Amino acid sequence: MANDSSKAEVRAEAVQELLSGLEYPASHGDVMRHAREKEAPYEMISALEKLPDQNFLSALEVALAVRTVQFYDDEGVER
Repeated sequence: MANDSSKAEVRAEAVQELLSGLEYPASHGDVMRHAREKEAPYEMISALEKLPDQNFLSALEVALAVRTVQFYDDEGVER
């Protein structure tokens, strides 16, 4: 099942908590810097690295993007 939360490697709540204090809009590079400065776990860094190079308007938008890259490949096919 695609929406089975047990498949998630990185939880949306964890992304939002990690990115607290980051000013938005934030670029992909800003998100990565912030995550590294907060010493995010490997799984989180790995998921964030897969995000598109774009500006994000909120931590929620980043969390939703992480969910997308975790569950779908580059062609939009469910993993």
